[in-house]
Amino acid sequence: MAAIRYAGLEDHCGEHAMQIAMVGLGRMGANMAPRLMKGGHDCVVYDRDPQAVARLVAEGATGASSLAELAATFKPPRAAWITTADQCVSAWSIPTTRNAPCSGSSTP
Repeated sequence: MAAIRYAGLEDHCGEHAMQIAMVGLGRMGANMAPRLMKGGHDCVVYDRDPQAVARLVAEGATGASSLAELAATFKPPRAAWITTADQCVSAWSIPTTRNAPCSGSSTP
């Protein structure tokens, strides 16, 4: 699979880096975001716990206080990594500028 390349963002190897949203900053998300940032990627982070967001902001991430702010903060094409319990995902809705289905379909 080819990597998505973003103009203007370059990682430490001179390759284009990506901007990715991390939703859920528990054990998995809180460890993945710093590793992505060390690799030169830009992370926009959100969690229900503001302290979890603040910890990653201190490491260089861009914090969001809501899913709407998260969606508005990062640039298209948008990629989000969601690390939450299954029961949380069905209750959340990530707002977008298009009415794309959230079922995994790529049809706009």
